[in-house]
Amino acid sequence: MLSLQSMRQPATSKALLRSMQVSCRLQSTQRASTAGPASDGATAMLDELVRHQKARAELAVPWFVENMPDSYFRLVRPATRAQHLRAITAFGEENLSVPEVKMTDGSNFTFLSPGGAVGGSTSAVARQLASLPADAGLRRVLLFSSTDGRLSLNMFETSQRGAAGEVLYGHDASAAPAEIEMRSQLEAYAKQLANGSFIGMPNHPPPSSRLSTRELERFLSNCASRFVVDHVPRLLYKQLLLYLQVAHSERTAVELEHNYEGSESRTLITAAMTGIEPRQALKRTLTLLSMSGLELERAQLDKVGVTPRTDATTTATPTATPTATAAATAAATAPTHPGVTLLRAVVHPSKARAPLSDAEWRALSDDMHRIKWVDESVLALAASNPKFGLLRAEVCTALAELSLSLLDHPLLGYEHLHQKLLQPHVQTHALALSELFLRRHDPHTPLADAQFGEACMAWEAKIEAAFGNEETRALMRTMGSALKHTLRTNVHVPERFALSLRLQVRAAAEGTHIGSLLVPLSPHALCFRARTPAFFPALRSFSWPPSGSFA
Repeated sequence: MLSLQSMRQPATSKALLRSMQVSCRLQSTQRASTAGPASDGATAMLDELVRHQKARAELAVPWFVENMPDSYFRLVRPATRAQHLRAITAFGEENLSVPEVKMTDGSNFTFLSPGGAVGGSTSAVARQLASLPADAGLRRVLLFSSTDGRLSLNMFETSQRGAAGEVLYGHDASAAPAEIEMRSQLEAYAKQLANGSFIGMPNHPPPSSRLSTRELERFLSNCASRFVVDHVPRLLYKQLLLYLQVAHSERTAVELEHNYEGSESRTLITAAMTGIEPRQALKRTLTLLSMSGLELERAQLDKVGVTPRTDATTTATPTATPTATAAATAAATAPTHPGVTLLRAVVHPSKARAPLSDAEWRALSDDMHRIKWVDESVLALAASNPKFGLLRAEVCTALAELSLSLLDHPLLGYEHLHQKLLQPHVQTHALALSELFLRRHDPHTPLADAQFGEACMAWEAKIEAAFGNEETRALMRTMGSALKHTLRTNVHVPERFALSLRLQVRAAAEGTHIGSLLVPLSPHALCFRARTPAFFPALRSFSWPPSGSFA
């Protein structure tokens, strides 16, 4: 519960209650009298409440200032901080049990939870995210935990479809002084980068011609003003580099900064993702973090537009007037691209989790690159069994959905199929088949034909003995057949998009498909492309990648 019980309290809630009871008795015995005594009783109650709240505030405010991270005071406006303090003071009674406080201010939602390690856990943030209005987009997320672990404060700024966006950099006259100050800091940091002051220091971006004044101005012209003025120059330039890697593409860029802020347990994850809204990006990232045994300490999420590619682009500067700035940047801010979602998360291993190895961090980074391409069913399967991981879950789901297309079973649909894959006795054999698929198509040491044939026969013998249900047995047989008829795949290609399989043509009738795609490649081969999420409608029109993109 929210409580300041470890602090010495000058006035207890019991004393306050006694005072209120006395006042109420005075009112009841003198009700027939004049209004004077009743008014005096109300005044006494009010005075007692003011004294009590003042005493609570004298405890809460110093603790709050001492324990909330610096980023909280940099990113959260004073008026909003005052709202948070009023809630903490009001609900911080020693004997008052409040598991979580939800504050709503228009389209902004704030959750105050006891214990940073609990309220700020990935599961708690996922639950809070799911509780937001279903039709609301996510404009910005700020997640904070007090340094003593007693408070989690999570802020979600939402947006409705068609609503006006945030004021962009260079378009707010009242923010001009702060923008100019930040611009001078960015220029000073850029000079240090160009002079090589940070060469060899992994927490700073390397000198690069891409970090030009022109690229910086293009980037800033698409950012919200508060995003720019609230930032740290080093981190903003790192995000600029990631942004430049993905703008005008379908890629995702990820960077891990270990030992963040001098702590061996903390890692800063920074990601730039195109083609995915912030709410989906956060939801999927939370699933990955939970699978990896990582807990959130802080997180920020923003969306930045993309300037059209043109040499004639003119960008905004904070020294211009709002009218001149708007005219000068009209071309630069034209809505020709869905934008880039920028995610920053400070994470640490959970208490029950050993520190991640280098291989595990690489696997997490690889999963972050692919997470926007996988269907929800893949995430559910990966989260249900830690042995799967995202890669094996992706392979298993693809083989199962391909088999569904081939079986055309009247009782098997996608929902039934995915529920079946979540059953433990089915997962045992589906996991073994996924592992066999990865070994068969390992680009470095692929499983030889003879070994592959023996492994397939052994697996088939096990499923015949394991399943009495003919429906399940038929599904597993067809999944094994799909593996045997897979000629090539992009499963091991770094930073690939959706999983694709190249199949022998006799594996399916030409053109057969149910939701997923079977595309004729030649008289002898077909292509299967795994389903992608519903928020990728453009990907339904599929163009087969060149053969060089296959492992």
